[in-house]
Amino acid sequence: MYSVTIPVMLRDDFDRDDTLSELKRAGADRVLLAVNRAFRDGRIDTEIQLDRMKECIRDYENTGLDVGVWLGETMGHGWGPVIETVYTPFTSINGRKADGGFCCADENFRRDVCIWAANAAEAGAKLILLDDDWRMSSHGDGTFAGCMCEDHIRRYCEMAGETLTREEIAKKVFTGSASRYREIWQQLMGGDMLRLAREIREAVDAVNPECRIGLCTAPSVVDLDGSDFMEITSALAGNTRPYVRLIGAPYWAKCTRDLTTVITTERMIAHFAKEWKEKTNAEVLAEGDVYPRPRTACPAAYLEIFDQILRADGNFTGIQKYMMDYGKPARWEHGFIDKHVKNRALAEQITELFAGRIQTGFRAWEFRSLFAGADLPEEDPAAGNLTAYEQFRGLTTAYLTDASVPVSFDSGITVVFGENAKYIPEAELKNGAVLDLTAADILRKRGIDTGSDPADSGIARHENAEGQRFAVCPFHAVPNEGTRFFRNYDRQRELYEIGGWISRRPVSAMITDCPDAYIMTAEDEMEKAVGLWNVFEDAIDEPVITLADEPKNIRFVNCTGCADGNRIKLSEILPFGFAGFTYEV
Repeated sequence: MYSVTIPVMLRDDFDRDDTLSELKRAGADRVLLAVNRAFRDGRIDTEIQLDRMKECIRDYENTGLDVGVWLGETMGHGWGPVIETVYTPFTSINGRKADGGFCCADENFRRDVCIWAANAAEAGAKLILLDDDWRMSSHGDGTFAGCMCEDHIRRYCEMAGETLTREEIAKKVFTGSASRYREIWQQLMGGDMLRLAREIREAVDAVNPECRIGLCTAPSVVDLDGSDFMEITSALAGNTRPYVRLIGAPYWAKCTRDLTTVITTERMIAHFAKEWKEKTNAEVLAEGDVYPRPRTACPAAYLEIFDQILRADGNFTGIQKYMMDYGKPARWEHGFIDKHVKNRALAEQITELFAGRIQTGFRAWEFRSLFAGADLPEEDPAAGNLTAYEQFRGLTTAYLTDASVPVSFDSGITVVFGENAKYIPEAELKNGAVLDLTAADILRKRGIDTGSDPADSGIARHENAEGQRFAVCPFHAVPNEGTRFFRNYDRQRELYEIGGWISRRPVSAMITDCPDAYIMTAEDEMEKAVGLWNVFEDAIDEPVITLADEPKNIRFVNCTGCADGNRIKLSEILPFGFAGFTYEV
């Protein structure tokens, strides 16, 4: 079952009854009682809102809701006000000390965080959630990694067997190729995060061993920080069911990120966790955040289409859907829940449409652990740090979503960009692939004939003696930024045509000339499914989807349509609307 979890903020004027009414109206499965971190006498106030927390847990559980407690910050984001505490601040590789971000190796800090979590468990919490400040990077100094406080420098030097300055460590870790210095960095950073995770688990076990502890994923714990979100979540879970909220939220589309790319990035990270989820039975939830939450800041349409596409993806057990404002009365911004309720039946139809089916289309090959073996810019640790940080967004997602092609993480036409080519199994290249310049060069060094690089702005095609077909694009892929190379109707058509050339049959389904049309295709032994979302401000007046096969027994969802051979003509799709269908071949 795909669950809906809604966070609310515990505060002095919190209205339990009105909040409960809205939670029930939304059909929430779980509520998270978020508690802001506060300080008393230079230390974390480990008893903040405890009485109110106990009352809410008791009352809400009696209504059938699952109830969790969200500790708003632990390590701290590091961009808050200057706070005088007994804790050691995070210090980036750039030498900047964080404001309100605390080194997770500091003994005083570790002790107090453990007490805070144990107090929440003693108040009755069945789930405790840690925020995405749980990371070793981006604490108040841009994306710069940390922590390079004096203690971390000392321990790094002990592990390396050398006397090094902060600047020397940064250069050895964040420039050049794989090295023991980078390996030591990841061991040190990841080890400290894991130690604190295990200590919190131990403290909570002393109160209630059945209390779950979950994690909100941050960008750098996808790879950069040395211990990934799955390893940390497992340590926090102990003998309970793991709970993780992934990273990539609708509000990012209001911060210069394309919504289509944000959605695909979150799908990619869920794919990284797929095997782990199945092995551990983990809850894996999407980050349905619309920060700072009035619809004047982020429209409900972004959240709804995000939710629908991730339901269709099938790798999420649910969504943390941030539909209630943290600082206002429960119905002050009711529009998010209004739209959620309006779209609930459609969301369930979309879930059913794709349930149990294998994704098809352009298979984006992304590997999570790129940092350890990355070739980073020489002589510039800042550039290397940024490259390593941004890799969590994926190297293909922006390019493929720009082209409005069906993106798969299961099967389909191989697309491999950048240093992902170091790790792709050769068997996955048996038909060939779409490559960027970096990937083409790497594969040649692996002994695979990919042909010559493009001589101009075009895409170079080559079929080698093994029958592999490669299409080399004239750019070096950049994480999340892209070059807008495929955001062009001619290039879009060319990519579809190249996909058919590589696979020797047409792409599963295609639509052209519709900016930010988000198409998803999947199949099982009986049927194929197609979903089309219009993630754009203009309506798609006369949508036409061209299939690889001539369909039989078409069943339409949320639209009407008709078939003309392998061309499916659909009714109008409004901005942020959906149309879908299944068919047999």
